[in-house]
Amino acid sequence: MVCWVIMSKVRRVDLVFYVLTVILIAASVICYALGRGIAFWKAVTFLGEDYFYVILLPLIYLILDREFGFRLILVFLTSMWVNAGLKGFLKLPRPPKSRWLVEASGYGFPSGHAQGSTTFYGYIASEYKSVGFIVFSVILIGFICASRIILGVHYLRDIIGGVVIGLVIVLLSYFLEGVLYAYKAHVRLCLLATLILAEIVTGFILKSYIIFLISGLCLGVYVGHRYSAKREYPRRIALRVPLAAFILFLVVLLHVLFKKTVSVFYLFFPCYFIVGLVVTVLPVLIYSAFRRA
Repeated sequence: MVCWVIMSKVRRVDLVFYVLTVILIAASVICYALGRGIAFWKAVTFLGEDYFYVILLPLIYLILDREFGFRLILVFLTSMWVNAGLKGFLKLPRPPKSRWLVEASGYGFPSGHAQGSTTFYGYIASEYKSVGFIVFSVILIGFICASRIILGVHYLRDIIGGVVIGLVIVLLSYFLEGVLYAYKAHVRLCLLATLILAEIVTGFILKSYIIFLISGLCLGVYVGHRYSAKREYPRRIALRVPLAAFILFLVVLLHVLFKKTVSVFYLFFPCYFIVGLVVTVLPVLIYSAFRRA
């Protein structure tokens, strides 16, 4: 009986993602039939933009699973650091601007959209191993990658490089997690400190605000999660949703504010350290205050 219930839940989850996959494919066909193919690809490419992950990562952390969300954020940020570093060192150009159908910035190889989506969905798939989610992820990653070529902002080499690097990072994180968690907390802290120091050095060498953004966010999320992981947090999804909505509003507001107002590249480190604390610490403090009231 228990096995049947578990299997039925798995089937329902898979079914949801099968339906989403069909909807995604059907939407592409309908948009092309209506002569709105480019509009469809512009919508798909947004699913690989930084604003999309700014929304989705905090939601996963705050609503679904804080421990898994914490690991996902760190793996994703590490992948984006590798991406920014490779772009800065290799300096491989994008296609000519005359071919662009959307705005783009920075160098071409590897594609941040391809690497980011592969890392994000690949890591989730490696954790939960849902067949339906894997099918959905493969189709969605393929669509995001195709959108960057169709919209003229990447060569095929950029896409292939991004996907391969994303897969390598997912595989390394999957195999290394078990090894790292066997070490004591202070050893893991030293390894994280080394990673953040490497990010900061890379940021100064390349004078990259993106790398300082990533390193500040990485440190903020780690410090905040260490503080809040053992503190009381609402168990019911119904209580987590409004709390997450408020935090998400603050995160998006800060993200827009910092990107528009901060002009010195290394100042993104303290700014996004604060964002990391907002995501991880503020929800616990708010819930604690309401509990006492």
